[in-house]
Amino acid sequence: MKKEKIICCSCNKEVNEVCGDGFCRECHVSLSFEDCVNGTWVARMNMEGFTKAGMAMGFSEEKAKKDARQKLKELYPAADI
Repeated sequence: MKKEKIICCSCNKEVNEVCGDGFCRECHVSLSFEDCVNGTWVARMNMEGFTKAGMAMGFSEEKAKKDARQKLKELYPAADI
């Protein structure tokens, strides 16, 4: 079976791996490649929104953060949050 080419969407080079956004390790500059691939970045970005939603439903900030962290760990088990 022939391996499919992986092309970075930024530099257009053939590479071994890209993140979910299509960037290779060399072009990945805004955060670490690993944080992007394992879900850490997206989980951290969603943490504030999930916490605010919990507080809007009447939970304390502490409870809302705890619930948000638990839900995000279910969604992104490899994430460092």
